[in-house]
Amino acid sequence: MGNMYVKSIYVEEFRGIRRLAEPLKLAKFNLVIGRNNSGKTALLEALYLIPHPHIPLIIPSTEKRLDLVADVHGGKQSLIYGYSGEASISCELNGLAIRVKIDEKGNAEAFINMRRALTPSSVASSMEVEEEALWRSSYFIPSDTLFLERVQRELLKDNIWSRVVKIGAHVSAVKELVNPVVSDTYTEVLIEKDKLKLRKERKEGPLYIHISDLGGGVRRALIVALALEYLKPSLVLWDDLESSAHPGLIEALLDWLSRREWQVVVATHSLDVLFEYSRISPKNSQVVLLRKDSNDILRYRVFSPEEIDELLDGGVDPRRIIEVIRL
Repeated sequence: MGNMYVKSIYVEEFRGIRRLAEPLKLAKFNLVIGRNNSGKTALLEALYLIPHPHIPLIIPSTEKRLDLVADVHGGKQSLIYGYSGEASISCELNGLAIRVKIDEKGNAEAFINMRRALTPSSVASSMEVEEEALWRSSYFIPSDTLFLERVQRELLKDNIWSRVVKIGAHVSAVKELVNPVVSDTYTEVLIEKDKLKLRKERKEGPLYIHISDLGGGVRRALIVALALEYLKPSLVLWDDLESSAHPGLIEALLDWLSRREWQVVVATHSLDVLFEYSRISPKNSQVVLLRKDSNDILRYRVFSPEEIDELLDGGVDPRRIIEVIRL
């Protein structure tokens, strides 16, 4: 399928967003910031529901994309602005005009270049790709501990773990994300007694440490990294990347994400993430500041890494940057 990059997105009547003030153009790496309830998570979820909300999940493999998003918010009706009517998500994807419509009962239909594509199979046919490639097209990491538990259980399956080992992700993820932020040296993540553990090197011989014993942030980063390396999606959507993570881990995660071929949209309300982003300054990237007005119209302002650097170098307190750069 190749890289399936989203060039722009426009949303109407979705979740708490009445509409976007204007279509949002996306870079290869996008950091979305804003206050709580400013539309960050909703924007990621809208991106996840294209090109069709009923695309099944691979990890975990128990539901469809629409079900995952709806379950977090209390049902499909909660995905529609005002709980009635129809949500619309439009985007430009690999040169194709795609529009998805969803009603409060979860009925969904997709249009590609204005031609109806009712099912994921018909979407794949219209896009001239294999249906399984469509399943792997994007991956959404919600801020939800139950989701993380389900992903971890899925990784323990023989067919998935064998692939993780074959591509060397069980070693590279530890080298790139764990060792730079802990004092001990670990060589790999492995399965022992149906648990994911890390091999810790020491003079007396190796120890096998539960991944949860390294802290919630490292555990989350490691599980997500293993799933992403297995799936290799074109689009990574990560909500609250900073959850349980200290600045060193945030920097390692941003750097790791930015060096892959996928397109990335990270949502955060943590200015630690913004500060670490400015230190890395990923190529082909942007910061998107969101703010909803009193009519629930979502407005935004886009900043380049250089503009963020200028603000920080100019003495702007990172904790107050959202106030300083008002829309």
